[in-house]
Amino acid sequence: MLKKVKIKLELSEGGGIQIGDTAYNKSEEIDCKYGDTFENVKIIPKPGYIIKSATWNDGELTILQDEDTVGKVSLPALKEDAALTVSFEQAEVEQEAQFPDDIEIVFSNAQDENTREVSEDGITYSISKGQTVTIKSKSGKSISFNNEKKSVLGAFWVRDYEQNKILDSEKTINNIWELESPWNIFANQIGYELKKPVTFIFDTVPPTVTVTENGKAVENGYKTWITGKEDNIVITGNVTDAGTEGSNYLSGADRVVWSTEPLTEDKILAEEEHVAAVTEDGTFSIQIDVVPQEDTEVYLYGVDKASNVNVDGPVIRGYQVDKSAPVITDIQAPSLIEKRNVYYTRDAKVTFTVKTADEQSGVKSITIYQDGVAKATKNVDSSNSATFTVTLSDTAENKITASATDKVGNTMAPENYGSFANGAKIVHDITVPEIKQTLRFFMWIPIWKELLHITRSRMKP
Repeated sequence: MLKKVKIKLELSEGGGIQIGDTAYNKSEEIDCKYGDTFENVKIIPKPGYIIKSATWNDGELTILQDEDTVGKVSLPALKEDAALTVSFEQAEVEQEAQFPDDIEIVFSNAQDENTREVSEDGITYSISKGQTVTIKSKSGKSISFNNEKKSVLGAFWVRDYEQNKILDSEKTINNIWELESPWNIFANQIGYELKKPVTFIFDTVPPTVTVTENGKAVENGYKTWITGKEDNIVITGNVTDAGTEGSNYLSGADRVVWSTEPLTEDKILAEEEHVAAVTEDGTFSIQIDVVPQEDTEVYLYGVDKASNVNVDGPVIRGYQVDKSAPVITDIQAPSLIEKRNVYYTRDAKVTFTVKTADEQSGVKSITIYQDGVAKATKNVDSSNSATFTVTLSDTAENKITASATDKVGNTMAPENYGSFANGAKIVHDITVPEIKQTLRFFMWIPIWKELLHITRSRMKP
């Protein structure tokens, strides 16, 4: 019987391999037979990825690659377990905007140049609120975009040339035209077609922040109770950015800034410490390590890539601190008679109703104890009470106590209500009753009366 060996396949994100007719798209162990050889193993990257490397037991493999980016490797004969590791990396997207050398782009806010994003569909810049972009010719020529034309004296149309094109609203540029003299309609016009369209996004609408709790959205101002003893607190949520009304583009959510006090727009944009990034799916998570020790409100500000901020409508997440435990206000035993004791032998059952109070987070549960041993725990009802049935023991004191826990976990020590609220006590009675001498005397009276009746009847003639 041939020995079985395995190939431990390790794949990075970005592609898979094909051995024979079987495709593998994740890391796993592949069962093989001793001596198996595999030629022309295909390495297939996903769109947007290229092959980075392939190793066999830490040794580099030679990758033969054809024009369609698929690679091929050959594996040595298998004589023992081996490891095949294949790595992929994202392909570089062409970064150049392909503007003519004579064209200059001037951003009124230099930081906006860093918002450049390149995709297969084109290049975009997100322009900060209130800022502009000027496109001009370095040589002083007049320029025009996208074959756009304007009417001259209502008689004919010419290209819409200007020496400086100032953009303050959304614009997509597909081509640029240059002209030395816009007043000479016979002058030579030079056109440049851009390899990728370039779009300047002017987004003036702030993003919308929503706080979530356990995956569900909660209303603005939502508050919860904490003890102040937590290691940290975490705020989660999502951010959406609708962009400017009527726009086909939006700048996109960038980050969430948080503070325990209201902030001005300048402070929000300058904040670098209390910041949470917004993920690609629009979610964020904030971990606050300094847990509030008093009632606190956390202000959340969404910032998009155009520096729009919801400064006038921050989302508030509140925390209320509860450091005190609830109290037991009453223990009642309805089956006990008011101000009287109950006597029992063994296996007697008594029902107790325990009442509690808590002015902060509220009571969650009550635990009843018999001689210091917890017998049952129940959640409270709408009146902050819970009812328990306890089997009394003839080998113990039957000391009934109770404790309560609030909704953030504060728990009080069991309290002893020895006589309960109705003044009654539980008394264990195991003494056997005795028949007293007086009782024996009264037991003879009927017998004497019967004997006397018999005697008198015999004495009659």
